[in-house]
Amino acid sequence: MANAELNGKYYAKVIVDTAPGVSGYFTQEIPESVVVDGDKRISFSVSEGSGDVTLQFKGAGEDTFVDEDGSPYTAVTAKVIDSIGHDRLWRAICKQGDYTSGDLTFGFEW
Repeated sequence: MANAELNGKYYAKVIVDTAPGVSGYFTQEIPESVVVDGDKRISFSVSEGSGDVTLQFKGAGEDTFVDEDGSPYTAVTAKVIDSIGHDRLWRAICKQGDYTSGDLTFGFEW
């Protein structure tokens, strides 16, 4: 198997089973506005596999993703992103050199 995306109506995840190159391997960008209506939150998880996953965000009007304080994360981790900004984007990335073994599975649900 090669690195793959798993995307659905209420989730965006990836499976990394091959060491990523220079750009790393990351989820699609998730806008906080996807869950602004109602009492929902974005949850981030690393559910299996071995390696480091970095949670990143990019604020409104910014050009670059930055690493979230607390990163990197390993399996088994679950974290609620308790923020309701409209223009902030989130993604999770396995950077070059951070994959160890197995099906490193991580991403978002809302």
